[in-house]
Amino acid sequence: ALQPLQSYLPAVLQARDKLVSLRELSDPAAARDLLRSGPFLGLRSSVRALGDYAAISGKELGAYTLVSNFFRSLEGLDQTLAAAMRTPGSSAAEQGRAKVQEVLAALDRLLATVPQDTLQATAQALGIPPPAPPAAAPPSPAPPPQSTAAQKPAPDSAKLSAERVAAAEEAARQALAAARAADERAAAAAQSAAAAQAAAEKAAAQARDAALQAAQEAQEQAAAAKAAQQAAQRAVDERAAVERAAADKAAAQIAAVEKAAAEKAAAERAAAE
Repeated sequence: ALQPLQSYLPAVLQARDKLVSLRELSDPAAARDLLRSGPFLGLRSSVRALGDYAAISGKELGAYTLVSNFFRSLEGLDQTLAAAMRTPGSSAAEQGRAKVQEVLAALDRLLATVPQDTLQATAQALGIPPPAPPAAAPPSPAPPPQSTAAQKPAPDSAKLSAERVAAAEEAARQALAAARAADERAAAAAQSAAAAQAAAEKAAAQARDAALQAAQEAQEQAAAAKAAQQAAQRAVDERAAVERAAADKAAAQIAAVEKAAAEKAAAERAAAE
């Protein structure tokens, strides 16, 4: 469903203002970057909406042709800038400026279908100079006096022109429908890619967290094993110390007994003498 007309105009007018600045930009690479940023990101949908409004109002029979012409000229500008990047020079710069003027002319023809008061108010709110209003068409020349002689009936040029306009309108409408479908497919693909990327990032984060947790648990287990080993070693050392103390005590007791026995024997010998 179409939004109010005023919601589409800011992006289009801002893009037009950037296009005007491209006429003074000598760097084709910077110019191409400009065409892929800012108001140009959503420009296609806004331009198509202006074409829809022009077709609905009935003021412009070739509304969709105006839209197609703008897209074609914009793509031509991008291709010209790409060629200028490969072969820099004054001629490439002149071609780029000419293409910019062509794009501006195509966009202004589409903006001419917008009510002037709405266009002026939106441009004033944005602080952007509005495009000049379309020049009034010159008055049609008076038809030449018809001869009284019998003439062949002229073909119905108005009918032929209307048929050509209708055919071009239908072709442009089909092209825009195909472009919309392509945009929808691209948006769906981008959404799927974003979802897949989010899922992959989530899985990677979970795997990273699991690895960190496993590493932490392994460190804790290693620390616990080391502590148990140290405790066991302390127990062994303490037992060895106890055993040494007991052995030393037993040796001391044996020495004391032997000493007492020796003293007793010496005393007995002395008494016998």
